[in-house]
Amino acid sequence: MHAPRATAPRSRRVVAGLAATAVVSAGLACTGTANAAEPDFPQTLAFTPVDLEASAGGVYATGYVGVDTDGDYVWDEVTGYVQAVGTGERISLGEGTQPSAMDVSSDGDYLVIIGTQKQQGEGDETYDAPVAWFVGTENMNVNGPTLIEGKNPYAVTFGSAGYYVAYTGWNGGAGVYSPGRDVALPEGVQPSHLATLPGAGGTDEVVVGATDFSDEGEALGTLRTISSDGAVSDRRILGPDDDRRGFISAMDVDEENHLTYAVSVRDMEDGPQEYGLNVIGPDTDEYVPLPDPVSGVSVSPDGETVFLSGGGSIGAYDADALDSYVGDNSPPYAYLGGDGIGQMDVAPTGRLYVTAEHEVSEDPEASQVVSKVHAIEAPSAPTNLRAVASDSTSSSLVARWTAAPDTGGVPADNVYYRVTLQDNAGGQPVVKDVFDTEYQFDDLTEGHTYTLTVATTNGLFTSTPVEAGYTVAPSVAHPSAIDVRGRAAVGSTLSLASTGSWAPGTALTYAWYADDRVVSTAPTLRLTKAHLGRSVFAMVRGTKEGFAPAVVYTDPTPSVALGTLAARVPTVTGKAKVGKVLTAKAAGWTAGTRLTYQWLANGKAIKGAKAARLKLKAAQAGKKITVKVTGTQAGYRTASKTSKATAKVKR
Repeated sequence: MHAPRATAPRSRRVVAGLAATAVVSAGLACTGTANAAEPDFPQTLAFTPVDLEASAGGVYATGYVGVDTDGDYVWDEVTGYVQAVGTGERISLGEGTQPSAMDVSSDGDYLVIIGTQKQQGEGDETYDAPVAWFVGTENMNVNGPTLIEGKNPYAVTFGSAGYYVAYTGWNGGAGVYSPGRDVALPEGVQPSHLATLPGAGGTDEVVVGATDFSDEGEALGTLRTISSDGAVSDRRILGPDDDRRGFISAMDVDEENHLTYAVSVRDMEDGPQEYGLNVIGPDTDEYVPLPDPVSGVSVSPDGETVFLSGGGSIGAYDADALDSYVGDNSPPYAYLGGDGIGQMDVAPTGRLYVTAEHEVSEDPEASQVVSKVHAIEAPSAPTNLRAVASDSTSSSLVARWTAAPDTGGVPADNVYYRVTLQDNAGGQPVVKDVFDTEYQFDDLTEGHTYTLTVATTNGLFTSTPVEAGYTVAPSVAHPSAIDVRGRAAVGSTLSLASTGSWAPGTALTYAWYADDRVVSTAPTLRLTKAHLGRSVFAMVRGTKEGFAPAVVYTDPTPSVALGTLAARVPTVTGKAKVGKVLTAKAAGWTAGTRLTYQWLANGKAIKGAKAARLKLKAAQAGKKITVKVTGTQAGYRTASKTSKATAKVKR
């Protein structure tokens, strides 16, 4: 599998006239039509990409479509392609071709692609011959393939003197060639990555990332440079000081600061592979352990941000604070919603282009994966920023804004907002990252003016912030405390008592809460069965023109208890004589109370006598009669009242 390739600095990629065409001037020419309109991203590729390159004028992908007819994991049919992504059709590089790496000139006019093409050997045998193509990007004119005799190319890059190709020889040895020059590398070196940095007098300094093999087979990831006179520097061994075995998985350069960033990997006998980021320069040799696998690295044009890709996400590392990303301090990152990041390149404009695999079938038994090219850049700023007073307290402000219309090329759920509040009187700003479009700042100082800024970030890039000012107005004079008066029981009416007073002319509004739900906005609250078992508190809000609102809360009451029913002793009317009718009169009970009756003779219940009227029978003769009235109502304790006894019942 082709390792992710270096991204050479754009400002140094200048093709030196016809010298750049020396190797790739002959062969088949294919023409495609490019369209200058800005494409929408992501763009789906109809082939498996192996490299991605961006210039100021476009982004280009190369790759292949392979068919394995007999299941031996070897392509029986394969065709290479190159495409100006989103602005033109894919262009075939010919049957039997498989590109492996590509680079673009700084002016965006040329591409050089290296790879292989099936060639006929002796008899029925075929072999993969190393070839190159030269592509003019204006109309996607393809010249090639041209055989690269005697060399197996691994990486290609542009510089001020043209292009450079790293290779191993068919008969051993390795080197880097460019038009008119071929520089040999030391024995045992396997080059894998190339880039150029500015050298003395406008020349190129070629950076070679390689794996050095010892006679015992031990592998070391290394960097070397080749100066304009062909001199090869001593190697710089990559990896941690205690164990530098490994290889390079990705490389890029920072031309601005003359630095090389290389991701090194070492195989561990007792665990997974370990990854690290090496920062190499004339006076720099830094190793930063990486907690997760990394497959690609790209540096922003200004050298301030290092993008590392791995799995399905991309992290944006501050180049000046690489060693700060330890423990819980992770770099900001973007997730593209795919299954894995492939190639990555930064255009001179700063826009980041990335390929990612996406599952397009929901049926696990019919899995289908496509590659898409994503373009990631700064999102748009939020709009309609407002800084308003909180409804609950004068010392708080609520920041509200409208979501950014453009996410900068990442899924919307990856976008968040960096909200900053700075007291203009001084002190440290308060900075919060929020996913919502509203945030409340508390404990502000009365009379102070604050500057509020909000910027959109998609993990890799941040928009220009929008700004609003806010002055904390003095709050209206208000009581220092308010208290609930009344018994916390069903049927009681609660009122409020203040410690202190409101300023004259203050308009008051009320809110009564039962377990944090508003149940009334009147000055008083009559407790009902709906409040039973719940704690009650009140809020009073005062407003007056020219002042910030003031809000005062009571302490919560105990849980509302069962109420006590109001009741009177019932009376009995009628003659206490056998055959006559006695009537119970019940009055004064709490409205809504359900009443039941039980008549008694000498204190014992008369069977079946449960109505408000009782016709006396012979069995009651000589006994005194009473009636017991019982009241029930939801939210209240049951209550009973018994009448005075009648005279003895006469026969």
